[in-house]
Amino acid sequence: MHPLIELMRPTEWYKNITVVLGILLALLYNPGILISPLTFSIVLLASICLSSANYVLNAITDVKSDKHNPLKSKRPLPRGSVSMRMAHHFQLCLLIIGFILALYVNIPVFLICGLLVLAAQLYNIPPLRLKDISYMDVISESVNNPLRFLIGWYAFNPGMPPIQLILFFWTSGAALMSHKRLMELQKGPLHRKVLKQYSKTALQAATILYGLVSALLLMLVIL
Repeated sequence: MHPLIELMRPTEWYKNITVVLGILLALLYNPGILISPLTFSIVLLASICLSSANYVLNAITDVKSDKHNPLKSKRPLPRGSVSMRMAHHFQLCLLIIGFILALYVNIPVFLICGLLVLAAQLYNIPPLRLKDISYMDVISESVNNPLRFLIGWYAFNPGMPPIQLILFFWTSGAALMSHKRLMELQKGPLHRKVLKQYSKTALQAATILYGLVSALLLMLVIL
């Protein structure tokens, strides 16, 4: 695989299925809307480009720590396959392409894509760098879930989606992220800096809590 493609983390592109769910739910709530295959493809590609730009940002900000990680040291930037300058330029290209595609769809999608990129900035870049703060890392990372849902929804439906639907995507994402942190903690706290602030019990409780809340919200959506 080419190092630049690897930098985009194509193995993570499956997360953009939430964009497709947003489109399908928009159709479910408003059966009269027309789904254009071209717009469908463009909005999905926009989400992939901007998500990949966020992954490149993550690689740039974590390059020093990744060099000392047995697994992450094999990624393009730590192993030297891609220079920092090239990574910055590549990220900028992905952002430009993603925003142009989003703007082609409509203004709401463009603005929500802006929030998706902003969330990544807050997650990765000091002084906030929310990924290094316990619980905030989970909350800020899982916000990508409802944002992707909204990108899909507003691509075809101008109406506001039910708030419980938005919160469902957020809390279900938080439950999955908390479980992921729990799995990472079992590998050892050196895997991720923020893991030193967690305990196994706390992450188990967080996973259960977010899971229960998301289940309750889903019931409200169905009913």
